[in-house]
Amino acid sequence: MPSVAHRKSGGKLIDITTEQVKIGDTLLVLPHEICPVDGTVLEGSSTMDESYLTGEPYMMSKTSGSTVMSGAINGDSALTIHADKLSVDSRYAKIMEVMRSSEQYRPNIRRLGDQLGALYTPLTIVCALTAWSMSGDVIRFLAVLVIATPCPLLIGIPVTIISSISLAARREIIIKNPAILETIGTCRTAIFDKTGTLTYGRPTLTGLIPGKNHKKKDVLTLIASLERYSKHPLSSAIIKAAEKAGLSLLSVTNIAELPGKGLTGTVMGKQVKITSRKTLLKKTQRP
Repeated sequence: MPSVAHRKSGGKLIDITTEQVKIGDTLLVLPHEICPVDGTVLEGSSTMDESYLTGEPYMMSKTSGSTVMSGAINGDSALTIHADKLSVDSRYAKIMEVMRSSEQYRPNIRRLGDQLGALYTPLTIVCALTAWSMSGDVIRFLAVLVIATPCPLLIGIPVTIISSISLAARREIIIKNPAILETIGTCRTAIFDKTGTLTYGRPTLTGLIPGKNHKKKDVLTLIASLERYSKHPLSSAIIKAAEKAGLSLLSVTNIAELPGKGLTGTVMGKQVKITSRKTLLKKTQRP
């Protein structure tokens, strides 16, 4: 959870806790930092990863006037935001409320444990008193209580449930009702929202087939040089492939990207046109 906010006050930057943030405060969100509260961008331009909040695996562009959500991870540039909500009313706080409320549900095994404990405890005390009265030794009374105590039964069940919820949360799985943990072993069919769950939702360049008299390195350099000026969601995959190959991007002029007509531009005197990106890209599967 976000815990620290940087508040601008009189030209100074003051670190405060998220609970101290008030509506109307001007906050600075540093690069790669978690946004502390819901707000509106005042200055700066960056991208934010909101996949943990919305389930959508895209980097969302943020400029002046854009809304931001607490819990989102900022990109490479700092943003100045206006706090629109208190931390307790933010998106991330609402998700945590679901997590905490899930711990209050009582699965059948927990209710059974409580019922057994209600019967087992008085019976244990009666047996302990009987042993004391028959032997006249108080040690016998204490020995029976220690050996027959129902504490492991009563404590073990809720500890197991809460541990399961916490372990799932660390793996980005929110369990709304822990009672499902009792029945999931009998599940035979599971339905998933594939993108962001079974896949990362981030495309990667998997192959490049150049024409005759062309080298892969040269083709990738030309394409990546042009793609860095495009907002197409698949452009980032080509740019990352060029960076991974250690290629230096070239200057581009006469850039144009018309709907349905692709991306065109002049790279080092050569006319380059990109009409389709889908054939060379695929989604990377989660390990």
